[in-house]
Amino acid sequence: RALRVALATLGRPGESAGLLEMSRRLQSTAPSGVLREPAPESHDAVTGFTLESLRKMKPEEAEAHCREALRLKPDLPRALDALGMALVRQGRLTEALTAFHHALRIEPALAEAYLHLGAALREQGELGKAVGYFRHALRLRPGLVEAHNQLGLAFVDLGDLEAAEAAYREALGLQPESVSVLAHLGTLLEELGEGDKGAELLQQALRLGPDEWQTHTHYGASLVNLGRFEEARVHFLRALEIHPGCGAAWFFLARDGGRPLSDADVAYLQALLQREHLLPRERVNLHFA
Repeated sequence: RALRVALATLGRPGESAGLLEMSRRLQSTAPSGVLREPAPESHDAVTGFTLESLRKMKPEEAEAHCREALRLKPDLPRALDALGMALVRQGRLTEALTAFHHALRIEPALAEAYLHLGAALREQGELGKAVGYFRHALRLRPGLVEAHNQLGLAFVDLGDLEAAEAAYREALGLQPESVSVLAHLGTLLEELGEGDKGAELLQQALRLGPDEWQTHTHYGASLVNLGRFEEARVHFLRALEIHPGCGAAWFFLARDGGRPLSDADVAYLQALLQREHLLPRERVNLHFA
């Protein structure tokens, strides 16, 4: 179980989930009288199930894991934090903020909750507050890679590209093979006119994360900038295979895909837009498409 937590922290959720299943099987077959580990509702198990469900683009399933854990023990701060993550992915930002604040009332030094709270506020456009929470998370845990990564994204939104690059490079120094950071830094370097370096990082991200929809979207956008529209289309379609509701992929596909969307595609987008809860930037991209 300790190895599982380490792998999840290193951004290797697939391996982590496998170990979680193994630990649960071992626990279920332990002889009577043997001291067992905490039940699967413990915070590390909940986090593992949640991360794996989110990686598979199943936020409702992730929410169910968290709510079951909280039904049995309502004061698990990491379960509340994980619940907030699942709610953010569904676009239910107000509920997510409540979950993060609840987690922090129970465990005020939980760096991950400050990170996720900041990410939710960034989605709402409250960039100043988001930056403050990311920095607080880093004061608690200076090696929290995703906090540096999210700080970089917030600086991009604020137009401070120099600070964004510094944040990404700090993250990359801590975790050189972070797919997300490589993709973000690569995209930023292209915006800064360092196209060759940016493309190299994006290709590296794609090699390390061939099944990450964000990576395909970033790389597709890079190909669009080079005028390689047919190649870009392949990557946008691959992103949509993994995450059918990816607003950015639909945006680029509609704008640069070289052909109109089908009637079935239009009907699917209209259905997505009927959802009560949708992240603001996703709604904008889907409307554009």
